[in-house]
Amino acid sequence: MVNQIHNYLSDANQRPALDGENRTRGWRIDLEYRLGDHDIKGGFDRQMLFTTTGSASANLDEFGGEYLYIVDPSGANPLGLVQRTRIASGGNYALLLKAAYLEDNWQVSDRWLAYIGLRNEAFTNYNNAGEPFMKQAAQWAPRLGLSWDVNGDSSLKVYANAGRYFLALPNGVAVRGAGGSLFTTQTFTFTGVDPTNDMPLGLTPIEPVQSANAEFGQPRDPRTARIKDLKSHYQDEFIVGADKQVTDDLTVGARAIYRVLKSQVDDTADSRPVCRFMVANYTDYSSYDQCVEDFTYQGIIFNPGKGAEFDVNIAAPNDPVELRHIKLSSKDLGFPDPKRKYASLNVYAEHPFSNNWYGRVDYTWSHSYGNTEGQVKSDIAQQDVAASQDWDFPEFMNWAGGNLPNDRRHQFRAFGYYQLTPEWLVSTTILAASGRPKSCIGSWFVDEDGRYTDPSNLYMTSANAGGAYHVCYGTPSPRGAKGNLPWTYSLDAGVTWSPAFADHKLSFTGTVFNILNTQRMTVYEERAQGGPVRNGSNGGNPLAVYKRAIDYSTPRYFRFSVQYDF
Repeated sequence: MVNQIHNYLSDANQRPALDGENRTRGWRIDLEYRLGDHDIKGGFDRQMLFTTTGSASANLDEFGGEYLYIVDPSGANPLGLVQRTRIASGGNYALLLKAAYLEDNWQVSDRWLAYIGLRNEAFTNYNNAGEPFMKQAAQWAPRLGLSWDVNGDSSLKVYANAGRYFLALPNGVAVRGAGGSLFTTQTFTFTGVDPTNDMPLGLTPIEPVQSANAEFGQPRDPRTARIKDLKSHYQDEFIVGADKQVTDDLTVGARAIYRVLKSQVDDTADSRPVCRFMVANYTDYSSYDQCVEDFTYQGIIFNPGKGAEFDVNIAAPNDPVELRHIKLSSKDLGFPDPKRKYASLNVYAEHPFSNNWYGRVDYTWSHSYGNTEGQVKSDIAQQDVAASQDWDFPEFMNWAGGNLPNDRRHQFRAFGYYQLTPEWLVSTTILAASGRPKSCIGSWFVDEDGRYTDPSNLYMTSANAGGAYHVCYGTPSPRGAKGNLPWTYSLDAGVTWSPAFADHKLSFTGTVFNILNTQRMTVYEERAQGGPVRNGSNGGNPLAVYKRAIDYSTPRYFRFSVQYDF
């Protein structure tokens, strides 16, 4: 059993963000040259993104952190125990993006158009001290396309495209991955509760301060933040489609998309392979067990499924940096290859604007599956981009494969508008989508005494820890194994007035979204078990919030807009 007191955390109210700010500074140059049947374009761009961000426990200075009252599993303290969590992070961060591109739109014949392009991108991330801690350069992204005008009159077009797309890590990854962040827990006995503010009295610690990623607030050497030769997150995309003009009033078409993740970036916090390497190659620790117990490993940003070469700091927090070089194979790290695939087929029918009306109906079948979403983990609403819990320990990835959280197998959309008069237009949109997959996340399997366990021996030790393993009360539970959430529906309608006195260039539009105010659960709590899981003594707790709604479809709302077309 876990009880919360009123100054405990809530992302909305109890961990106020710093006064955040995002700024952009950059330039771009594009050149174009016509050479016979070739339309050649090239250019350069440079963009700098500046971010001020962060958050901290409310009243950290006054109360010392956030508190949870928990039952003492040993029964030695009738009042129970209290766990204190202290969180503080943030600063000023920057991201530099540079790119150059060259492309050729080649009119091969009167019916064939080919597109050939190449883009080279470079990313540099800076920590809150203004030091670069990640650089990726010479990232070549080819783009190919082909279009066939079958009949030569644009009545039937067939096309195909292929491309590679790189994604930079956002500034937020530096907050915990490369900054001097604080995230600690500590458990105490207590003698009473202050009736004026619910704060515990007479605190006596029963364990040292704990931090899953050694986040004790100390500055971090940028050399220890990421592996050597880190590859960016990127995916390949393939598209094939066709558009057919059936009559002057009807066009139909289909488009298929296939995307496959080729490289993933995340962080890992597993000290076990690091300690095996250190004991085999250095003399800082006399044994593997001593290393696991004493080494304050801060984790590393890496490419899951690949080997890793990096530096670690073996000095105690706030002591001078003392580096050790680590080289681990993918087998040493023990992670599977990251997998994410997306396939979709869209079919549509469209009535172009004529006889005062326009309409289009779409149906999309899609399937998103694999063992990772990419840079986020929306199934537990984790907001740490490229620093999710997924790759912290190999056991977290067992049975992680399946339908991903954004897998909505069926989607329907109908949109249309009618021109009542030259001044008045009405429109409507109908949307319907199947629900996202449901999963169950909990502790690891039971030990010989029937207690659930935590192979990391760290991640779920705190009382406020949620489930981390794809195991649901002792049964393997892959992603999406619990079915799907309900379908969502929405009916929108709008009206636009374009007065003649402004030559119909000025428009006033009022739109009501979700007219029927349908409310469906779109995200639910998937963690069925929580901490504290302490191997050999406590097997965690069932979470009463399991299956609780986290988010609903957007309720009915109204939007008014004004537009002027120059």
